[in-house]
Amino acid sequence: MKDEQARRLPQKFPNLSELRNEYPILLSYWSEFRALIRHRDLRNLARLRWEDLTFDPVPGARLGFVRIRKGKSRNAKRTLSMKDCSYGFRPGRGPQDALDEVGRIICRRPISTILEADISGYFDAIVRSLLIEMIEKRVCDGGILRLIGKWINVGVIEDGRLLLSETGTGQGQVISPLLANIYLHYVLDEWFQTIVKPRLKGEAYEVRFADDFILCFQYREDAEKVLDVLKKRFEKYGLTLHPDKTRLMEFGRRALARSEKPGGPKPATFDFLGFTHICKRSQKGHFTIHVRTMRKRLRRSLKAVTEWCREHRHDSVDEQQEALNRKLRGHYQYYGRSTNFRSLLEFYERVRKIWQKWLNRRSRGNPMNWPAYEQLLRRHPLLRPRLSRPWKPVPVPVSSA
Repeated sequence: MKDEQARRLPQKFPNLSELRNEYPILLSYWSEFRALIRHRDLRNLARLRWEDLTFDPVPGARLGFVRIRKGKSRNAKRTLSMKDCSYGFRPGRGPQDALDEVGRIICRRPISTILEADISGYFDAIVRSLLIEMIEKRVCDGGILRLIGKWINVGVIEDGRLLLSETGTGQGQVISPLLANIYLHYVLDEWFQTIVKPRLKGEAYEVRFADDFILCFQYREDAEKVLDVLKKRFEKYGLTLHPDKTRLMEFGRRALARSEKPGGPKPATFDFLGFTHICKRSQKGHFTIHVRTMRKRLRRSLKAVTEWCREHRHDSVDEQQEALNRKLRGHYQYYGRSTNFRSLLEFYERVRKIWQKWLNRRSRGNPMNWPAYEQLLRRHPLLRPRLSRPWKPVPVPVSSA
């Protein structure tokens, strides 16, 4: 009966998207599970949320049920729930949500100190044995554990040679973001929420996207204590904080008020997810945060546009315009936050000049001077800056983690 159900499974469920609601996958033997994966779309398999997977063993039988559900699991003890402070590689969450949360925490809570942290070579520094131990706390199926073991132990081919390493998960693999989230869930998120925060004098918050995270504190002495303990905590799990990119800074209402006094120091800024965060006053005089595109990211984007225009300068103008508008649209989609319009306009103007430069170099006998280029832009306009993430005045509760 069990073998008949396993053989009938591919015809009953033609794709993995149908399994996301209420249907369980019947796993009888490892060979049939491997065949199931081989005939399925691994991209859909990788989209399954970690908290949606539970394993219910059946006593006295070599089979079990892996239930994939949209709601909460019936067995809460076997379900790993990621903390609300984690935003990376999770369904329904993204970097823009993490940036919104940073603004809400700093503007609406009594925050005075920010810990900007960066992990050196995170994906290559994960200790595999510790990672497997963390996964085994929630997964007891030997076949799935062996599959994960093969994923993390596969090598990398460079210049025709197979390179093997003893640590890391291999950045770029489909399973790496999920495993990296699990590792930092135990190393940082759960530890900070259950052990660190109850011992602090004031309020503290964490916002993390993959391996990039910031910690917000009400008191500086709490931030200094956490920084000392965090280094030891990371060393225990094979991780290292970048010495140049990890720093404590005064940031918030107090820092802005101090800078407004005669001779006061300029308030510090910090970078997070491609944006530089700056203390400012709103038009009504209230404290707020403005964001600007990081200069490093802006230079990198302009360099990529320059290289593309140089390589494709002999393509037709229609093709170049279409490709450049796609690049501009993607840039506006990510960096188009409400206080970043000036950076968008700078990027747009620089792209216009870059395109004119390389169109002018297509032919020596027919130069593309600026008046001729403006006539060309009337026929083939570039996409002007626009905001994709306008300001939302509706208050949203701050996450507790």
